[in-house]
Amino acid sequence: MPRFSNLPTEVGVEQTINVTVNLAGFLPEVRTTHRYDASLTTPPCSEAVHLLVFTEPVELSADQAAAATFKTSARPVQPLNGRTVEEDSTA
Repeated sequence: MPRFSNLPTEVGVEQTINVTVNLAGFLPEVRTTHRYDASLTTPPCSEAVHLLVFTEPVELSADQAAAATFKTSARPVQPLNGRTVEEDSTA
C-alpha cells in the first residue's frame, strides 16, 4: 500500500512535492466492482451518477484515516428505491 507521508497537514495550504505516485498501488488486486446508479452527495444531488465500488475493500491504517482531509459526509446513506446493484468481474 502506498505511503501517505506526503499528504498536506493543513487544509487549504498548497505545497509542491517531487514525488512519483503509482496510482495502481491504491487499487485492490481483484478489481471486481459493484455497479449502480446513484446521485451526487452534495447539492444539487442530481441522479445522473454511475458508481463503481470495489468488492474487495482497500484498507487504511488508523493513522492514514486520521490524516484524511475530508472528514464528513454531505448526506446520509439513501435507500435503493428500486435501483439494482450489478457485479462486474475482471476475471
